[in-house]
Amino acid sequence: MKKKISVKNNLSNTTSPYILTIYCFSFLCIIFSACENDNYPFYIKSNDHGVLWVANSAENTISCINRLSDETIGTYAVGPDPSRTAVDLDGNCWVGCRGDGSVYFVTKDSVIRRFEGFNSARGVALDQSGNVWIANSGNNSIQKISMPDTLISEQLFLSTPGNFYYGGLVDGNNNFWILDRAATSMIKYDTEKFPSPDAFEIVKLPISIYGFTIDTDNTVWVSGCQYPNLYKIDGNNAVLSESYTVPSELFGNTITGVTFDIYGNIWISNFNSFNSVLRFDVEKESFKSFPTNGVSPHGLGADEMGFIYTINYGSNDISKIDAETGEFVMRYPVGAGPYTYSDLTGFIYRHVTLNGKDN
Repeated sequence: MKKKISVKNNLSNTTSPYILTIYCFSFLCIIFSACENDNYPFYIKSNDHGVLWVANSAENTISCINRLSDETIGTYAVGPDPSRTAVDLDGNCWVGCRGDGSVYFVTKDSVIRRFEGFNSARGVALDQSGNVWIANSGNNSIQKISMPDTLISEQLFLSTPGNFYYGGLVDGNNNFWILDRAATSMIKYDTEKFPSPDAFEIVKLPISIYGFTIDTDNTVWVSGCQYPNLYKIDGNNAVLSESYTVPSELFGNTITGVTFDIYGNIWISNFNSFNSVLRFDVEKESFKSFPTNGVSPHGLGADEMGFIYTINYGSNDISKIDAETGEFVMRYPVGAGPYTYSDLTGFIYRHVTLNGKDN
């Protein structure tokens, strides 16, 4: 039987007595199960703030959605071509803009701060101390925004074979993982050794890659883009351990976003065709397809309540899907050209990055 991730429910914005009863019962069950869990400190740190953020690349804005009340909190103007997002423990967002050298910090309360000195940031991630890590796709460099003083480091150039950094996440060992599309490889950088230019390892992947996620076992999962491949990397040892092929009847022509759910399944999006999302059962090593009711699902996110969110680039909205059943729940309208496929709910930060802290 699959082990479900222990979580802490957030009861804000919940007014129905029936819903409240369910939440209270679930909360007590989680309390008892968490007390028997070796990861109890992680449980305390994993409170879900209840929001998601999506970058509307075509209109230079970013939208915040309350996932508990299914309402839009706000849409805010940022720099040109916003893309990757990282969400902190308070539900505030860092977003990189591909169109210039800017990175923005946006809060749920409409506080917006602009930071300069980057080069087409396509990777944005938080580490265990809350520092922000940037992967610049314009010149294959990385940077650190130290917290809480927001000191921006110089650009650090890594002697990696490619030069198109295309996303970033921090694992449970505080390593900054970067996807390099130009070299079809994953880069694992030891943040504790920054600013050393040599503190990295490379995992070479075949043919084509696009999006990735990291699960609670520090396993890195990478999508094959135009090829029906899902790659599995042992993140602790930085080696490719397995490759899985999506069945031809389920594969459209491009798979992009990747995430995992609370049941341990891996999800990948079928972009440009089928308008579906694929669930990979890790134990059975099998794929299953589910409709999104949106057009061209690109990015993916997950949360502690057991939902998957698909960022539908072609229909300018987000689909909410039950991760256990695969059933479509609803769609949220957002801005034009939603392009986010990073950690848009902060789920990976709470359950992977911080899971390794002090353990």
